[in-house]
Amino acid sequence: MEPSIRCFTEHTHAVRCVQVWGSFLFTGSNDSTICIWDLHTGVVVQRFVGHTAAVTALHFWKGSGRSMLFSSSMDRT
Repeated sequence: MEPSIRCFTEHTHAVRCVQVWGSFLFTGSNDSTICIWDLHTGVVVQRFVGHTAAVTALHFWKGSGRSMLFSSSMDRT
């Protein structure tokens, strides 16, 4: 079986970091945004805007009844 290749094209600049959790893909980009993608459909389910420089790292954490997405950026936040 051939592997399928899917292009995720929501970001306007290069993607610098990714995190997968379950059926979701989290991406951080040079466009200062974070997107959460549904891996089954390839559709962005949420987009976060707030950093003022490239997003350089992501970490998803789930525990004790809550979930959190941590990000770091070249804007030092």
